[in-house]
Amino acid sequence: MCVCNNRALYLMTKRNFKSPGLQHKNKWSENFHDFLRCALQKEPRRRPTAQELLKVSNVLQAYIQYVHVLFQTYTLMCLKLILYFLFR
Repeated sequence: MCVCNNRALYLMTKRNFKSPGLQHKNKWSENFHDFLRCALQKEPRRRPTAQELLKVSNVLQAYIQYVHVLFQTYTLMCLKLILYFLFR
C-alpha cells in the first residue's frame, strides 16, 4: 500500500476528519445530495447497505426517468428521420 494511502486511512480515523465534498454543489440535485449523505456515513452501523440504498434512493428513480426521457427523444428523432425519407 502506498504511503499516501496509509496517510489517508490514518486521517480518516481522526475525530475531526471532514469528508470531502462536491466542488459545485449547485450543479447537483437535492436528491443526489441526500444520496451522498446516506451513502457516505462515516459510522458503518449508520450507513445503509448498497441494497438498502437502491431501494430508497431517489437517485435511482431520477436515473430511470432520465433514461426514459432519453429513449423517448431518441425514438422521436428516429421516427422523424423515417418520415422524412419516406415522404420527401
